[in-house]
Amino acid sequence: MGILDYISATWSQWLWLAAATAVTSSIYLLYFYPASKFPGPKLAAVSYVPRCYHWIRGRYPWFLEAMLHKYGRRKIHSGSGHSPMLTARRRCCPSGTQRGRLLYDTRYANDNLKAFFPFSLGPRQCASRDIAWSQTRLFLEKVLWTFDLEGVSGHEKSFDKDFRVYVMWERPGLYHNSAAFSKHNTSDTRLRARQPSIHAINLPQAIHSMLAIDRLRTSQLTEAHSSDLEGSVENAFTVNPGQSPHHQDRDSSPRTGELQTRLLLLGRYHRSYSTSRRISFGLVTCGKYEKMEIVCRLNFIEGGNIYFAYLRSFVSSAVNFMPKASLISDLYTDPCVLIPASRHRIRHSQISGPPGSVHNDFTRNLQTSTAHHPQEDYYDLGSFHRPVTTDSKDAQKWFDRGFIWTFGFNHEEAAKCFEKAIAKDPKCAMAYWGLAYSLGPNYNKPWHVFDKKEMNAHVIRTHRAAAEAKAKSTTAFAYAMESVYKDFSDDLDVATLYAEAMMNLNPWQLWDLPSGKPAKAARTLEVKEVLDRALSTEDGLRHPGLLHLYIHLMEMSPSPEAALTIADHLRGLVPDSGHLNHMPSHLDIMCGDYRRAIASNSEAIRADERFVSRAGPLNFYTLYRSHDYHFRIYSAMFSGQSKIALETIAQAEKSISEELLRVKSPPMADWLEGFLGIRVHVLIRFGRWQDILNLGIPKDQELYCVTTAMIHYGKGVALAATGMVEQAEKERALFRDAVKKVPPSRTLFNNKCIDILAIAGAMLDGELAYRQGKFDIAFESLRKSIALDDALPYDEPWGWMQPTRHAYGALLLEQGHVEMAAAVYSADLGMDNTLPRALQHPNNVWSLHGYHECLMKLGRTAEACIVKPQLRLAIAIADVPIRASCFCRL
Repeated sequence: MGILDYISATWSQWLWLAAATAVTSSIYLLYFYPASKFPGPKLAAVSYVPRCYHWIRGRYPWFLEAMLHKYGRRKIHSGSGHSPMLTARRRCCPSGTQRGRLLYDTRYANDNLKAFFPFSLGPRQCASRDIAWSQTRLFLEKVLWTFDLEGVSGHEKSFDKDFRVYVMWERPGLYHNSAAFSKHNTSDTRLRARQPSIHAINLPQAIHSMLAIDRLRTSQLTEAHSSDLEGSVENAFTVNPGQSPHHQDRDSSPRTGELQTRLLLLGRYHRSYSTSRRISFGLVTCGKYEKMEIVCRLNFIEGGNIYFAYLRSFVSSAVNFMPKASLISDLYTDPCVLIPASRHRIRHSQISGPPGSVHNDFTRNLQTSTAHHPQEDYYDLGSFHRPVTTDSKDAQKWFDRGFIWTFGFNHEEAAKCFEKAIAKDPKCAMAYWGLAYSLGPNYNKPWHVFDKKEMNAHVIRTHRAAAEAKAKSTTAFAYAMESVYKDFSDDLDVATLYAEAMMNLNPWQLWDLPSGKPAKAARTLEVKEVLDRALSTEDGLRHPGLLHLYIHLMEMSPSPEAALTIADHLRGLVPDSGHLNHMPSHLDIMCGDYRRAIASNSEAIRADERFVSRAGPLNFYTLYRSHDYHFRIYSAMFSGQSKIALETIAQAEKSISEELLRVKSPPMADWLEGFLGIRVHVLIRFGRWQDILNLGIPKDQELYCVTTAMIHYGKGVALAATGMVEQAEKERALFRDAVKKVPPSRTLFNNKCIDILAIAGAMLDGELAYRQGKFDIAFESLRKSIALDDALPYDEPWGWMQPTRHAYGALLLEQGHVEMAAAVYSADLGMDNTLPRALQHPNNVWSLHGYHECLMKLGRTAEACIVKPQLRLAIAIADVPIRASCFCRL
């Protein structure tokens, strides 16, 4: 029984040992089966397996997993907010340690790399990265084991509470692709910037490449504090002159007295996704390898102030804790493990050091690294890459960025990126194409939206960029893309451009809403065929342009829910593209998932705010920003969440300044002023009559013409609902006068504001007639408003934000027309398919309440029991009492 108990208690270690032995044996056999004997020229060119064998043979600590659990006093967590790859043992590994395509013969760079990496789960799952990650975790646990971490006096409790340490990472460019690498390796023909040898993934450099340089950005800090926190940048690895960090022999170990500095940021404090307190660790190795000193800098933020302390300890390489497992085994002659030999507590008062101290060396080398390797602070646009013909890495980078922005419909920023690509490489033809493409029309901005001044400027700018690209019209471009697609149908970017070109022929008119069939003049089915084919591939499901277009294609269809899984692939794919973060909500709202629509647009607004902080508001993308606010308000209104709706309308109003509205070209007022009338919709939706009556009329009624008309409409409804009919009639007269001043050019995304205000006029007539006791006239006016509402061009959010059926159904129910009211609510919820799919509002709390009330009054209890769970869930989300489908019902 003793042996059985022992095996039972240690089964995981035995299983790990067996797996390690199997892997080692496999590598051994593969290694001694020479690559030159592999059948075919492609396999013969693979040198990956022998390299992995050399790398692992003397370095892999097979019992590392057990040691982490046995000796680690504190657990090291993976950084939240990141999506690292997973190894076969489900351990998180940072992305981007090495690129598989760079270890493969460039003649076959376009092949399926996963098929040529038998040792791993794919080109981004190499074992060397796993080793480096494990050893980094082990080292950090040793630091935590040795030191008693102590905060600044008076802040110990806030720091120690729920203490967690994270290893963070990002995807920095690899050092062997840099100019410094080329400079240091000119004599070695094997070490090329685009075809490195195994030295490109030696352990210390792999750690350097994988670990995050945590910039610790937070809005709470002043600029001075922020710069103090941003302690390091990408490529903070320093080397002696003439030496390459990728190609150091045993003879290249430092002599006595030489200073070698290696800086690795190993972690940060992070609690509950908050930016209020953070911690970072740094490692400095100085002098001869037998004696080194660790300096851990502890940063945390409390109440907007930054506090920091240094934790010091000497390291001795004499301790052979884990043979052949070392953070520095490739840099120095003998293997060693970094184990601090003493314990220290360093308070805030002990930060500064004398000239020449390790602390000052640490800071000086940190500043030197920052000066030599400035890290560019740009938006996080994901990992999309489209290779183009250029010798400039910077040109390629800016082209990729421009292309991604076009997928996110931020064409102005895209044009800037393409212009930067041209500046980096004037011979890059695709950069000129990208500029011309981004300056032309798109799905949300066809040619007729451009004013004359703007069109002239864009045409001149485009002509200079691509003199040979003289497409006469959108139709010509679509036909031209068709021929390209026939030759390159497997190219996902070509498929994207072709699908968009066809969609641009009939923007927002791809489907006939009443019948649910494709519009006769549109090439809807062709677009769907192209997109379905492209999205059937794994790469297609990671392509932001394809995913974006598919949502636009399906949102107007009779089955928008069919694209929900496609939309899920777009969520978070391009973190700093507000419009792409927002796009899935087009389907969420159609399927009645209002909470998810709110969440998607909250993330979009976050990205938008970052963009506007850099680019400013005076651009066309402000329309997209307003669209995200609009959508979040719309979703909150349907779910009964007044707080979110009111907070968001305040944000939207703040973002649309008078200065912005006075921009003549492009005509910002025509595009944006209509959004300012949304506050009236929100206040009516939640029955805030006094707040409406307190609204002031804008001083410049010509500039704020739509807002003025909407305020008069809102006041009329509020006065009627509160029984002040005579005053309501005066407001109706003012409303009609204000509508006459609204120019036909004033729009709210896809709708003309004069068409939207026509619905308001019919609604106000119905409200007034109802309060005057003229019920037949009232219901006739409300039915007219419904017809006008249904006839609006397709848009999400819909042009009229509170369905007119909600007021109609509430007043019908109040007058005892229960059957008629039930039919109104059933249609609005999409339960009987009497309305086109685009006009249905599934799961909205207002109609659910009205329909359930009707069913109970009609004695249809079985149906009421089916509706009741939906209603209960919807009411749980709402933050106002739901007693009717419209607060106009007294």
